[in-house]
Amino acid sequence: MFGRLPKIYRWRTAAVVMIVSVIAGVWFATHPDTPVVVPVGAVMGLLSGILLAYVAVHQARPEPRLARVHRRR
Repeated sequence: MFGRLPKIYRWRTAAVVMIVSVIAGVWFATHPDTPVVVPVGAVMGLLSGILLAYVAVHQARPEPRLARVHRRR
């Protein structure tokens, strides 16, 4: 989605997306009566973060490779 990013920026973007997703999962699962739900929310946030990170940094086309040119003699 972002296009061709250098590898370090792809890793950083994926890490930020996953961290925000885990925090959002914990926040959605916070309920004062049931503290058991919070780890489930963290796991669900992590799984959705992995999916969102893949979508955010996935390249639709592979990078072009240089072709060898052989000259005739």
